[in-house]
Amino acid sequence: MPVRRSSLWWFGWPVRAAGQQRVWGDAPTSLIADGPADAIVPRLTRLLQHLRQVEPSAGWEQFLQGDALRGDRMVLAGQSQGGGMAAFLAQTLPVAGVLMFSGGWDHGPGGDVAAWYRRASVTPLARWHAVHHAAEPQALRLTQIDEVLGVPQIQRHALSEPVVNNAHTEGISNPIYRPLWRDLLARMRP
Repeated sequence: MPVRRSSLWWFGWPVRAAGQQRVWGDAPTSLIADGPADAIVPRLTRLLQHLRQVEPSAGWEQFLQGDALRGDRMVLAGQSQGGGMAAFLAQTLPVAGVLMFSGGWDHGPGGDVAAWYRRASVTPLARWHAVHHAAEPQALRLTQIDEVLGVPQIQRHALSEPVVNNAHTEGISNPIYRPLWRDLLARMRP
């Protein structure tokens, strides 16, 4: 029986293979049931190809080079596991920017930060931003991951306004942070 997505990311040993399968679809593993076509890059590529075809005047072609993703025109953003997936993808595809909202908690068998976070990134670290709320339970782990990734201190944002909903989702759901979202996107505009 495949491991559920939500539990998979707590095991250090399968994370890299599973991340490769979830993002690129080119590392089939019995740990997850997804096929190669279900991965993030193939699905996003097909979506953009479809949009280019059905809305030719909408500018979707700017995100493709031929039939492949043109990462330098994209800012990846993700919340929680999505933030980890954005980081994983940005390490191997040059993108315009990365916004991790409380993203990625992966750790190895001994509890240390998962080894894949230590990989060199093809996306310059000057284009990465990490956001989390200081009150969320995983705040220390997220700070450690940001350090291991090499995200510059000035690009790490520990939010501290009173929690309105849930500390883990606060950075991406509380409208009080709208000026921060706009600023981060403006900094990374391709």
